[in-house]
Amino acid sequence: MLKRKTGCFVRSGRKALSGGWPLARTECGASLVEFALVLPLLLLMALATIDFGRLAYMHIEVHNAARAGVAYGAQSHITAANTAGMQTAAQNDTDLSTSSPTSFTATASSFCVCSNNNSQTSSPHVTCVSSSCTGALLVEYVEVDTQANYQPWISWPGAPGSTTVTATVQMQVAQ
Repeated sequence: MLKRKTGCFVRSGRKALSGGWPLARTECGASLVEFALVLPLLLLMALATIDFGRLAYMHIEVHNAARAGVAYGAQSHITAANTAGMQTAAQNDTDLSTSSPTSFTATASSFCVCSNNNSQTSSPHVTCVSSSCTGALLVEYVEVDTQANYQPWISWPGAPGSTTVTATVQMQVAQ
């Protein structure tokens, strides 16, 4: 049975039979000791959650930057040829390029395929000239590859020290 006594709980019991210590003892410091034992584990879990959240955020940012670069290049055949513009659009879409400029890169390219009734009829890449596809439609695509280096705040056992997050997005150029 627990009785409250000046902010602490006292467990009541019978006195020891052979004149030893009484069986009643206070539990004032027990909660503090338990908290001190659990606090490092809670902090470790919180840091792991924050670090994983940063990795997930970087993955989203890298993928969205690639999509922004591809969206710029897919507007027309003129923007598809402007690889520097696609790279700039990707870099402008993310804040990763401003926070650490050496860790974020974007590369852009365009390529053409011959297509016949929504099926690809040639090897993946042909020259983007209308005479490249005889009897088929020439379809132009743009591709943007982005990557960023993720450095965790804490060196976790069993996890790599840094990770490269990559994304590749392709889109057909508007005809």
